Amino acid sequence: MRVERSVIYKFCKREVNLNCTDLYFYDEFVISQMHEGSLCNREAADEIVFAISQFYTENQPFHYISNRIHDYSISPIDLKWFLELLPTMRSYHVVFYDSPSKSHLELESLFAPIPIVAHKQLLHALDALLLQDQALAKYRS
Repeated sequence: MRVERSVIYKFCKREVNLNCTDLYFYDEFVISQMHEGSLCNREAADEIVFAISQFYTENQPFHYISNRIHDYSISPIDLKWFLELLPTMRSYHVVFYDSPSKSHLELESLFAPIPIVAHKQLLHALDALLLQDQALAKYRS
């Protein structure tokens, strides 16, 4: 499910459209929706980290959701590097919609410095955050 077609979209505080992804910012979490066929390398990661640092203050904790509605390329080593650039990230959630994405996710999790939580639907990822942090209750519809 695309973020902009979900019930949560109306609560979006800021939308940032980058070369490789669209970012949807909320008070406690950000959702990334990579573009079809994009390459998530260190240059792309720098853009994402910069956008995140512009929205969340230096010490503000947040959750990250990667809504993988499209196929794109990411190096597991670059993912590790990317995650290390975001020390206030409380959790990393990945929404995958097909089996190849799940096998890629298993490989990525070997390199990730924090646990990766997998979900089959965007709303499942949001539910996991709601259960984890009651401050997110305002997003329930």
